[in-house]
Amino acid sequence: MKSMYTRFNEALAAVKKAGRTKQYEEASKTFTSTTTIETKLNAAEAVLKNAGVVPTNESTSKVEEFREDSNNFAPGYVKEVKDPCAKGDKVLFDGLLKLGSITEAEHSKLTGKKPEGYDKLSEQQRRDFDFARAVGLSEADAFTLTKMTVSR
Repeated sequence: MKSMYTRFNEALAAVKKAGRTKQYEEASKTFTSTTTIETKLNAAEAVLKNAGVVPTNESTSKVEEFREDSNNFAPGYVKEVKDPCAKGDKVLFDGLLKLGSITEAEHSKLTGKKPEGYDKLSEQQRRDFDFARAVGLSEADAFTLTKMTVSR
């Protein structure tokens, strides 16, 4: 296991590589001589997180072998990928729809499409709809809930 100081130095190198030194300097303005190394490391990692760079698990990958264009970061850090399976998943869902294994509504749900009429809702109604769907209500019940918010 790496020491806190080694991890901090690697994080600073990744901050520099990501071109976020100004953000780290802004975050570190409040540091004093008694600020712990862990606090400094957390600040550096927060800057990296905002830049889309995340630490890797040492036991599962060797970052030294990571090479992709000029985006090589310090050991222990890699650039975050938003959704690496998005294209493959969509092709799979399209195929299942063609085969008739899933319905059009299930296909829309799996691909993340919003239901018809969603874009006609106000911002508050959209938040209510999204919350209702997140807690497990059906689309019909979620739309009913949004109609209730109009009458408030």
